[in-house]
Amino acid sequence: MLLRLAYLIVTSTFAALRLLPIGDRDKDIEILALRLSRSQTRLRAVSWGFAA
Repeated sequence: MLLRLAYLIVTSTFAALRLLPIGDRDKDIEILALRLSRSQTRLRAVSWGFAA
């Protein structure tokens, strides 16, 4: 569990750092793509019976 949390923190940090050098429009597109991916993962977890 602790390893998973550390992995999520590191990947989130790198994702945020990747957004720094790009323009506003590109940031908005990237954020929308990440939100879509997160919502799809959440729906998949709920359909499998995991609490979201």
